[in-house]
Amino acid sequence: MNENVQVLELDLILEQISKHTAFSLGKEIVLRQKPQSRRLLIQRNNDRMRDALLLTVRFGGLPFSGIRDIRDSLIKAKKGGLLTIEEAVWVSRHGHGCENMKAALRKTELIVPYVFDLVDSLLVSLPLSRKIDACFSPNYEVLDTASPLLKEIRDKLRKMDAEISRQIQKFISANADRLTDQLATYRHDRLVVPVRISDKYHFKGVIHGESASGQTAYVEPEFLLNLNNEKQTLMSREEDEIERICWQISADISVVSEQYIANVETLGELDALFAKAQWGKNFDATVGTLSDDGLVIRSGRHPLIDPKQVVANTYRLQHPYRMLLITGPNTGGKTVSLKVIGLFTLMFYCGIPLPCEEAKIPLFDEIYVDIGDEQSIAQSLSTFSSHLARIAKITRHCTKDSLILLDELGGGTDPNEGESLAIAILEHLRNKQASVVATTHYNRLKSYGAQHDEILLASVQFDLEQLRPTYNYIEGLAGQSYALDIALRFELDEQIVGMARQLKEEAKSEVSRILEKLENQLDENRKIEENLNILLDEAKSKEIEYQKQLADFEQSKKQLLEQARSEANSLIEEALIKTEEYLELLKTQEKPHQRLEIKKQLEEMIDQDEELEIAGAIAVGDTVRILSTSQVGIVSAIERSQYTVDVLGKSFKVNKKQIMKIAAIKKKATRHVSAVSGLMAPVSMECNVIGMRVEEALPVVEKYIDDCVLRNLKSVRIVHGHGTGALRKAIWAKLNHHSSVEELRLGGQGEGGGGATVVTLKGR
Repeated sequence: MNENVQVLELDLILEQISKHTAFSLGKEIVLRQKPQSRRLLIQRNNDRMRDALLLTVRFGGLPFSGIRDIRDSLIKAKKGGLLTIEEAVWVSRHGHGCENMKAALRKTELIVPYVFDLVDSLLVSLPLSRKIDACFSPNYEVLDTASPLLKEIRDKLRKMDAEISRQIQKFISANADRLTDQLATYRHDRLVVPVRISDKYHFKGVIHGESASGQTAYVEPEFLLNLNNEKQTLMSREEDEIERICWQISADISVVSEQYIANVETLGELDALFAKAQWGKNFDATVGTLSDDGLVIRSGRHPLIDPKQVVANTYRLQHPYRMLLITGPNTGGKTVSLKVIGLFTLMFYCGIPLPCEEAKIPLFDEIYVDIGDEQSIAQSLSTFSSHLARIAKITRHCTKDSLILLDELGGGTDPNEGESLAIAILEHLRNKQASVVATTHYNRLKSYGAQHDEILLASVQFDLEQLRPTYNYIEGLAGQSYALDIALRFELDEQIVGMARQLKEEAKSEVSRILEKLENQLDENRKIEENLNILLDEAKSKEIEYQKQLADFEQSKKQLLEQARSEANSLIEEALIKTEEYLELLKTQEKPHQRLEIKKQLEEMIDQDEELEIAGAIAVGDTVRILSTSQVGIVSAIERSQYTVDVLGKSFKVNKKQIMKIAAIKKKATRHVSAVSGLMAPVSMECNVIGMRVEEALPVVEKYIDDCVLRNLKSVRIVHGHGTGALRKAIWAKLNHHSSVEELRLGGQGEGGGGATVVTLKGR
């Protein structure tokens, strides 16, 4: 199977995928990928790919920051070697990278068990990473926090540098006329001052050389000797301590080296997996499934053809068919169809997503391929001979579980002999019950295929008007070579083409004529079907547009209804204000007849029905008006065209034309308080202020309590949540001084507990 990787161009697919890897090991794993032949491995790899593709499409995959191949460093540590600071830092990054990957996977909350198992197997030592981070910076510098001794040494070095700088500046200021520069410098790791060459013996100390011009001598004054020596001693101690720290870190890393090596290998598998998934996402690919019911590739696209030009085709090789015979003109796409079937099978065995809508691939024991016309130079074989050598091997070794791909079977030799040989080969393979996909343009092979129920004929379409292939694959229709039509396109003399057509007709057998007539009729039927599909698509588009217009209409209707309701509410508010004015005026009138007159006006206003007609179907529970009696009731039952309407405890049966759906706003009342309540919009039994700040919540709560008092409610609930308790305390402080509040208590079981306050209101 692996020998067909290059013939079917799987290696080019792997090269594309490798560009999506995050580090070297992942790329290496992708490029050495081989098709699996064991059912369990194929199933596992595609299950993993299904999870990885879901993660990639939804979240872009998993993070691989801080991940690289550190196995050489880990092996060195395992053997007791000393790691460099850079190597140690990358071990720390490995630990953090693994933890970041685990956290990212948890955050997705997706159910991806096959990827989860891989990520969950990553074991890291965060204490080790933190220890390394305390010792070394991301820029590979040793930090003062690496050890107390190192910090002590560096503190002394900083003090020493400050003292040396002070002494140098003092020396330079005192001897400026004997120096060539006002800045000290270093020679041979010793701090020196630039002295005029004529004064180099003026100062006690050590001369460390002269400048190239011979004008300056570099002198280490005597006072600097001891300071520099002390500094050198401290620097030597610093280097020793750093080396000790590196040895200690290396020893710590050696303890986890085996697990970290396993981590790197798992990360390589994950990197390769998500590189395939990213490639699959780019190609809008899907994950195939193992099939025991033949091969199906729906809307498959060859991934190496330009996505803007590739034609998607559907292929199937299912019971009762064991052979697929693809016919049609040269350069018409027969070989591409052959390669799609073979390439998709190999990709599926590698766990690579397939650029198609659906793929069901059986488990073949081997894939045999004879494609192309390359000659074997080493064996000095001609094109035809090389084909025969491969086919001979295929016929010897194939089984009923093999997939065989044969391109232009019988080509490269005398047509009559080639046709006969091709038929004999297909008959042999048919008897072996192997799965075969073959391409040809020989007419006798088409006739042979039409005679056997287990052979499915198909073709690649050719546009006779433009005289070019369309690359559309058509199942159940044998194609023609169209050689004479193509000859006309290339301006071959019409008389020559005409004579060729005449000779072709004379050579045809009756079976060939009938077959060609049938093919032409099938082609016409296909064109009719295409036109019908176009009309169907247009009808679907119009239906979608109609549904959109209907939705827009419903939305407009809803908006108008909301507007009408809003206007009705405004009328209610206006009525409420007038009611309150009348009530206040009623209290102030001393004469009985004036109070009676105001009360009468109030009752008349309360008794007015504020109704709003509602469009739409009438359902059980809707409020309606019976047009003949003007009575208002509730629909309690609907049976065909009969509506049962309940009015004041009595039921009436009416038809749809006798009633009108309304939104009744009025509520009858006998007392003025109830009448006022009926004119107001209903109020909820609880007020939720969770998430509000105190200054936002208090006005809301106060207005809510006032509304509840106005509606004569006795007990309501304020939902404020637990939080810090500040919001609850502020609400209690406010309501304890409210004149209408009788009692406050925390919610009990089923009332929200400590996250809610139950308010008992005083009666009016």
